[in-house]
Amino acid sequence: MDPARQEGKLSIFTVVGAGFRKGLDAFQTAFPGIQVEHESLSSLSLFLPKLFQERDSGVFARDVAIVAVASMLGAPRDKGVLESIPPMISRPDVREDKHWQGGFMHGFADAGQKFCYIALEAVNIRFWINTDLIKEDSLKSVKDLLKPEFKGRVLLPDVRTGSTFVPFAAIRANMGDEVVKQWRRTAAAPTCRPSSRAGRRSPAPSTSQATERSP
Repeated sequence: MDPARQEGKLSIFTVVGAGFRKGLDAFQTAFPGIQVEHESLSSLSLFLPKLFQERDSGVFARDVAIVAVASMLGAPRDKGVLESIPPMISRPDVREDKHWQGGFMHGFADAGQKFCYIALEAVNIRFWINTDLIKEDSLKSVKDLLKPEFKGRVLLPDVRTGSTFVPFAAIRANMGDEVVKQWRRTAAAPTCRPSSRAGRRSPAPSTSQATERSP
């Protein structure tokens, strides 16, 4: 926080959402000597060209971005835009594992555990079973749906988009490409396509709940 206090301001970019503003107002109250400059746009794709242009011109005015993880682990990381987060945390108690589900380092979304931190984690129901037709105890894993008896009995949108992308990103990250390809060949509708992206930290579907990870 010392550099922010010396500069007297903190520049933060988010996508549009009233909740971001409420959180930043709380930060402003907790740290009255730091003026928050908040810029929000409907999409990160509108912000990144501006950010890159500023940096190419020698202007380094942006401090924090609260956006989708996958968006920042592409061009921004490759262009050297991101700084390592752990050295910037000045309060040792914030990094104590007891304050975080799975421990503090569990929250990093990038393999190097440096650049992108997920402070919130949600577990959602993604698969629904008609128990009038299928016994619930016959399914213990998503791999069970690849069994011959379920062929042609699974309805699935295109896995590249919408609510289907999240669980299949998790399946691909945890079980590998081959499982997703098997879905395309044997279990799913003809419109199903395997996604070219994967989210490392997407939780496996089980119950509907949301857990706040901030201390």
